[in-house]
Amino acid sequence: MLAFLLAAAATCPAPTPEAALRRIEDAYRSKDIQAVVACKNFRREAQLMLASLPKKSTLQESPEVVAKVAETLESAFRTELGRNGFPEMKGVACRVVDKASGNDSDVIIATEQCLYPDGGKSVQRIQLAKVGSDWRVLGPADR
Repeated sequence: MLAFLLAAAATCPAPTPEAALRRIEDAYRSKDIQAVVACKNFRREAQLMLASLPKKSTLQESPEVVAKVAETLESAFRTELGRNGFPEMKGVACRVVDKASGNDSDVIIATEQCLYPDGGKSVQRIQLAKVGSDWRVLGPADR
């Protein structure tokens, strides 16, 4: 599984947070689950989730626990996408309107505004992490 994840990660080069968001949006538009997953980093998301637990434990830093949580997050993500389908991104124009530091030095929170063909607008705060020389999408940021 690790070899697959490493191979998949190479398919989503994103030298900036904005590029990471554009790549995942393009993957959603093409309805390519592998490309969407390649633009995310479930391991880093698992680390942040475990670190945010109120009661600290050595299990939170265990590589095995992090790997299991990451696997569960990816599985749940794939299941949710399979159940609800891909978001409709045709004609949607998104841009980052703000960036703030996250809780760790490799994490930022991007505020992204999307304009829809029907005139609707949405704003979401998204966590991204720098992994090596590229950026990956994590998930929604807590408000």
